[in-house]
Amino acid sequence: MARQTNAKKHIHKYYRAEDGLWYCALPNCTHFMPLNVAHQIEGRSSKCWECEKPISMTPAIMDIDKPKCIECRLGVDEDALDDFLTKKGL
Repeated sequence: MARQTNAKKHIHKYYRAEDGLWYCALPNCTHFMPLNVAHQIEGRSSKCWECEKPISMTPAIMDIDKPKCIECRLGVDEDALDDFLTKKGL
C-alpha cells in the first residue's frame, strides 16, 4: 500500500532561516529543504516576498534570505518599464 504524504500542491514561499535551511512560510505548510538536498532548491518556484508573483529560484535571487523578483529588488514598476521601453522602440 502506498504511503500518503498529504503534500500540499502550491507554490512555496521560500525563506532561508538562521539554520541555513530553506523553509516555506505559507500557513499550514511544513515543507523545507533538508541539507542533503538543499542544492535542489535552485530552479524551483517560489513566491516573491514583495509582490507574491511566482519566481524561479536562481543563484542571484537566492542571495537574499527572503527572495524577491528582479522588479521588486530593483524597485521597478513593470508596467512603467514596459512603457519606457516601448517609447524607446525597444
